Amino acid sequence: MRTSTTLLSFVSAIALAQITTFPTTETSYSTNGSMYKICPQSDYSGMTSNAIAEVASINACTDLCDKRTGCKNAVYNYQARMCFLKSAQGVTCEFCANTDFARETSNLVANVVNAEACAALCDGITTCFNAVYNKAYSICHSKAGNVALVTSTQADTVQLVIGVSDAPGDTPSSSRASSSTIAPTSVSTFTRTPSSAPSTPAPSPAPPGKGKWLGIIEMPIIPVAGYIVPEYPESTRMLVFSSWGAYDFSGPAGITQFADYNFKTGAVSQRQVTETKHDIFCPGISSLEDGRIIITGGSNAEATSLYNGNTNSFSRGGDLNIARGYQTSATLSNGKVFTIGGSFSGSPLPKNGEVWDPATNEWILLPQADVNPMRTFSTNKGNNDDHAWLFGWRDGSIFQAGPGREMH
Repeated sequence: MRTSTTLLSFVSAIALAQITTFPTTETSYSTNGSMYKICPQSDYSGMTSNAIAEVASINACTDLCDKRTGCKNAVYNYQARMCFLKSAQGVTCEFCANTDFARETSNLVANVVNAEACAALCDGITTCFNAVYNKAYSICHSKAGNVALVTSTQADTVQLVIGVSDAPGDTPSSSRASSSTIAPTSVSTFTRTPSSAPSTPAPSPAPPGKGKWLGIIEMPIIPVAGYIVPEYPESTRMLVFSSWGAYDFSGPAGITQFADYNFKTGAVSQRQVTETKHDIFCPGISSLEDGRIIITGGSNAEATSLYNGNTNSFSRGGDLNIARGYQTSATLSNGKVFTIGGSFSGSPLPKNGEVWDPATNEWILLPQADVNPMRTFSTNKGNNDDHAWLFGWRDGSIFQAGPGREMH
């Protein structure tokens, strides 16, 4: 149950003068055992922690406040159908721009307006010592336990400097900040009073021998595929890509948007690849013996791109004999690469197999590698994409495990 909380609504212009009593007759609203006061034609001039669009009513706005840790008051704009969750103004936080904390997220809140609002949300969770505000996506990540500071162009970090206990009779201390292993650069400070909202417990560690999903990793694109970059002595990066647009795809455009994620440091960067004139939306991807990655077809259905992890560069490979997208490829035991099938792009002809020779950088058509035996011939177009499940076997052969009932 939440403590009694005041909710004010806003209809006209924001009042510039502070008032001490409600200007209109107040009403009340109960939800989940909590009682809220509602006052029409008024506003809170305090800081907004969240701005949420398309909220149907003031009662719905009240429900949002009741469910949000740290929300003490809220404002509902009838005309814009917007709900503004407000925070009270006690603890001191330090902010460090363009940085991130490399640790799993214990609590994630969307539609947060700025880093100060993220700090207010962190203060409402007793296990939150640090937070990360993703300014590109307006998301606040609460972090529990030890953290590592890394650079990020998308985020600002928040660290609690002076903590205020939520327990009655306790006095402020800096004990909550002691869990951090770094001292972020102080850019600005923000102060607010302790929240009366219940604390959020830290997630329990995974049982021994079992995996655990960590926090969300935000990307500047919507990935459709990706690969681990081969590195020695250990791989630390993953490249993922979308299409010509970070969030869009259509016909061939000759460019591809990539995101580079370092899963050791947590850093994410974006790059646009234009040098191969290849929009690689839904391609085939295979690894070569020398560590390079070969990417075939896609929206630019005839194209082949080669990625060199040693130089972090792309180069154009030999064109396919049959333009294809959403096809499969597999590396053979002799180092060559085999591909077959395809769906939405390229020629409507049967997309029989062909093989790429790294010695010549050329594709050789294999008329005997007929695509028809592996096709499902489903009446559902989505089920007939001919995206075979291929695995390199011995003596330069391929095992096709599906998706049809018969294997080859």
